Amino acid sequence: MMKRYGIAAMAAVSLLASAVATAGALETNLAGAFYKGEHAQIKVTGLNSAGFNFRLAAGNITPGQGCVNGRADCLSLWGWATRTDDPNQFLYANENGQCAFYIRNEPESIVIHGLRGDCGADDMNRRALKLVDGVYRPTR
Repeated sequence: MMKRYGIAAMAAVSLLASAVATAGALETNLAGAFYKGEHAQIKVTGLNSAGFNFRLAAGNITPGQGCVNGRADCLSLWGWATRTDDPNQFLYANENGQCAFYIRNEPESIVIHGLRGDCGADDMNRRALKLVDGVYRPTR
């Protein structure tokens, strides 16, 4: 009987260790606001083992507030980024798959790359989205 408990305990420890190993090593910095100059920002919230919620604003933004000036060349996107096989890389894709990009967590920044598809409802949104790819640094 004790042998069974020992085996079960070892299996539980093994599962916990593998879960920790698959989590991103950099997740402690994956929260709050990150900026790419004065034209794009991302706010990360709701991190868990599957991914995180975010709010992305690009184009004619007010730093720290997003698209408060209205829609003129400004795009706000709320979404969920799903963890990929790489524990520090996440994928956003809208519900019909027309818009997708990756978010990579790095030691001092977040990198948005690989923008694909037709994101945005009109030409103003699409111009704003051209500013999305790049390195975002946290506020200090």
